Amino acid sequence: MLATIGLVLLVASVTGILLAPAASAHAYLTSSNPTDGAVLDQAPGRLVLHFSESVVLPALTVTVVDGDGHPVAVGPPTLVEATANAGGAEAPVSVQLSLPHLLKGSYRVSWETVSSDDLHRAAGVLVFGVRTTVVPRGWVESGPDPLESALRWVVLVAIATAVGAPLARALLRRAGPGVDSSVMAPVLGLSLALGLIAAAALLTDQIVSSGGAAGALVSGGYAARWAMRTGGLALALLATLPSFPRPGAAPAGRGREGVIVLGAALAALGTAMLGHSGAGLVATPIRVTTAALHIVAIGCWMGTLALLLVVLVRQRPTAAVVRRVLRAFGPVAATAVGVMVVTGLYLANGVIGSVDALLLTEYGRLLVLKVLLVLGCGVLALVTRWHLRRHHRTAAVGATGVAGSLVTPGRPMVFALRLVIAEVVLGALVLGVTGLLSSGQPALERQLMTDPSTPVSTAAHARVADLEVSMTIRPNLPGQNVAVVRVTSSRRPEPGRITSVTLGVVGAGPTAAATSMGDDQWSVPMALTEPGPGSVHLTVARGGLTTATGDLAWTTGWPPGATPPLVSRTPLGPVLGWAALVALVLFGLAVMCAIRSAAVRPRRRGPTRRVQPPTVGSAPDGPTPRQPMTARHPT
Repeated sequence: MLATIGLVLLVASVTGILLAPAASAHAYLTSSNPTDGAVLDQAPGRLVLHFSESVVLPALTVTVVDGDGHPVAVGPPTLVEATANAGGAEAPVSVQLSLPHLLKGSYRVSWETVSSDDLHRAAGVLVFGVRTTVVPRGWVESGPDPLESALRWVVLVAIATAVGAPLARALLRRAGPGVDSSVMAPVLGLSLALGLIAAAALLTDQIVSSGGAAGALVSGGYAARWAMRTGGLALALLATLPSFPRPGAAPAGRGREGVIVLGAALAALGTAMLGHSGAGLVATPIRVTTAALHIVAIGCWMGTLALLLVVLVRQRPTAAVVRRVLRAFGPVAATAVGVMVVTGLYLANGVIGSVDALLLTEYGRLLVLKVLLVLGCGVLALVTRWHLRRHHRTAAVGATGVAGSLVTPGRPMVFALRLVIAEVVLGALVLGVTGLLSSGQPALERQLMTDPSTPVSTAAHARVADLEVSMTIRPNLPGQNVAVVRVTSSRRPEPGRITSVTLGVVGAGPTAAATSMGDDQWSVPMALTEPGPGSVHLTVARGGLTTATGDLAWTTGWPPGATPPLVSRTPLGPVLGWAALVALVLFGLAVMCAIRSAAVRPRRRGPTRRVQPPTVGSAPDGPTPRQPMTARHPT
C-alpha cells in the first residue's frame, strides 16, 4: 500500500507540474514614480505604479488626496508594459494614471488591487511632495482577509484528512482485531464535503473581489489549478460514498484507498500551485513539488492522528490496542516531521526576505507562530511516546509480580488520549495559521532587504562591446535625477559614429533617449524609484554597426531619515537554502539508520536460552543415564 501511495503521488505531481505553471507570490508594489517620500521641484503629470506581477485592472482603485484631505481627480489606469514574460500573469507590470496640475503641497496615494494570477488582494499607501518636504509612509503590508483565510483552512483540513485516511486504516489493520476503521468514513466524508463547499465559496469570493473579472481566471491559469484541487477533493469524496465499492473484499478496499490517495495528491498539488509555491518570474516546478510534499507531510501527521483519535474514542478498545496503535504511528509522525522541516526551510527562502522581515511583518510573525505550534506538537508527541513506553515497562514488571499491583489499566491510556487530543488541537491551529499565510503577503519588500547604511554609488564604469562607459547620477536619491554618460570607443579609428544613447532603470519603466552634450557626453532625466542596489540598462546605436547594450550596477541612496535595521536586513535566501540542504542530508541519514536498525534487529517473540555445548571431559548437565552392567565371570 505504501508503494502505491508513493507511485500515485509521483505520477500526479509530475503530471500536474507539466500541465500548469508555478504560481508566484502576491502582486505587491515594487516601486513607483513619484516614489514614496519624494520631494519634487515640478509637479508630475502622471503616476506610475510598478507591480511584481500582473494585476486585474478593473479591480485597481487609486485614490489621491492633498494635504488638506481634498480628493484629486486622476485618469483611468492604463497598462504601460510587462517588463518580462510579456503577457504572462506572473510578469511585472507598470500601471500609469494621469494627474492634473498639482499645486505646492503634500499628496497621499492609496491603491488597492488583486493579482491576475492568484486573485490575492494587495493594497498600499505612498506620499510625495511638490516643493514640500514629506515623511515617507514606508512599506504597507496587506494583511490576510479573515473570510478567505477561514475558507482556506477548511480546504486544508479536508486535504489533511484525505491524506491521512489510508495511513490510518493501515495502522489500524496492523493493530489487529478489536477496532473497526469504518467509523472514520463519516468524518472523512463530512470533511471532504465541507472542503468542496469552501473551495467553491473561495472562488466566488475572489471573483467578487476582482470586480467580476472572470476572464482573469482563465488567462492566468487560476481556473486550471483550482479545478485540479477541487477535482481531487471530489474524487476522494467519491470513494467515501455508499455507492462506491466497500472495502469488504481486498480488491475493493485497495481500489477505494487508491482513489482517495489519488484525490489527495491532486488536491495537494493544486493547492501548492494556488499558493506561494514560487516567487518572481521563473516557473519553479521544484518549489511546486516541495510545497505539495509539505502539505502531504502535514496531512500524514495531523490527518492520520485526527482520524486515529476518532476511531479510538468511538470504539474504546483495550489499553493494549491503544498502545499498539499509537506506537505504530510514531514512525509515521517522525517521517512526516522530517519532511515538514526540510520542505519548510526550502519554501521559507521564497517568502521571507530578512530577519527584520521575519520580526516586523505580520506574515513573518505568523510564520514564527506556525513554527512554535509545530514545536508544541512535537513536544506533545515526545511526551506521549515516553508515557507509552513507561506504561509498557510498568505493566511488564507488574505482570511478573515483582513491583506489586498495578493501577487501573485504562487510566494511563486515558492520559495518553488526552495528550493526543491536545496534539490534534495544535495541529488544527497549524493548519489555521497555514491558511492565514497562504492568503497573506510574503515579506519580500525591498525596504526590508536593504540596509540604509549600505554605501551608495558615486560613479559607475563598464565596458560594453568595444565602448568604454562611465556614468554619474545626481542627486542619487529616489525621485527625479539627471544621469550623465560618457561613451568612448577603445578602437582607433572609431568604427562608427554614435547616433543615439538610451538609458533606463532595469525593471522600473521604459528607457529614455539621452541628449548629446558634446565631448562624448550624453545627458538624460532619470527617475530612481527605490533606494538600494539596482542596475541601469544602456543602449548605444552607431551608424553601420550592431547596437551595443549592457547593464551598469548602481546603488541609489536612501532619503534622509530612513529607518535603520532592527536586527539585520541581509537577505536570508542563501542561508535558508543551505539550512534546507543540511536538514535534507540529516533527514536522509536518519532514515538510513532507521532502516538499517530495523533490518538487523532480531525478531524475537520471547526470551531465548543460550545453550553451551558440553566440553570434553566434563560431566553432562542433568542426570547421568544408567550404564549397562556387564557380567563378570571368574577366570
